[in-house]
Amino acid sequence: MVVFGASWCPNCQTDCAKLKEEYADLQAKHDLEVVYISIDTDKKAFDDYYKEAAFISYCDGKGWETQAAKDYHVFATLSYFLLDKDLKIIEKLKSVEHLESWMKGKNN
Repeated sequence: MVVFGASWCPNCQTDCAKLKEEYADLQAKHDLEVVYISIDTDKKAFDDYYKEAAFISYCDGKGWETQAAKDYHVFATLSYFLLDKDLKIIEKLKSVEHLESWMKGKNN
């Protein structure tokens, strides 16, 4: 799963806290890896906020101009993209809860 967010975004802060809590369980239950791409322009704010994240987190300091945001046509935070093993987008999610619901539906 690829997630786009930022340390200054209130919704991102709430969801990132949930993602930090749920990450180990999501990884174990669904063999899911998370790559969090920050659109922060302040690298120190990014480092301070995401330093304790167990998932992969990345920030190049270019904000909305980061290449990944352009590649995924991201225009808002939070943006979640669930990818398959071939890196094809299979679902655009709204939250960690949406991911759980989607996964339950696929396993039924």
